[in-house]
Amino acid sequence: MKHYTPHGHFFHGENASILVVDSETGKTRKLGFAGGKARHSPDGFSWGYAGSGPAELARAIIADVSNDPDPHPALYQAFKNEFLGASTLDQNSTSWSISEDVILQWLKDRREKYFKGGK
Repeated sequence: MKHYTPHGHFFHGENASILVVDSETGKTRKLGFAGGKARHSPDGFSWGYAGSGPAELARAIIADVSNDPDPHPALYQAFKNEFLGASTLDQNSTSWSISEDVILQWLKDRREKYFKGGK
């Protein structure tokens, strides 16, 4: 199972990094932009507010979990609001983690809403 968690000392803009940790294999890698390029925040990932950095992070996480390099904006914006926004995380928080299982269940619960025919 994979976990998505912040890494480093400064967590906003270009210095923000998210590690993808596979608890079964012990492998760790740095999460990159969805589809290899930024759409919302060329400065990088962030969290704890409703801006472009959290949107970029939500897009990258959803793309990574779903293997879809270009997830639907309504889907990753909803994920941002529920998991990465100000009501959930403080901008300075560095002790959070989101598991792949939680994200997959969240996606399954929303499939009908965001994808015609449950794609």
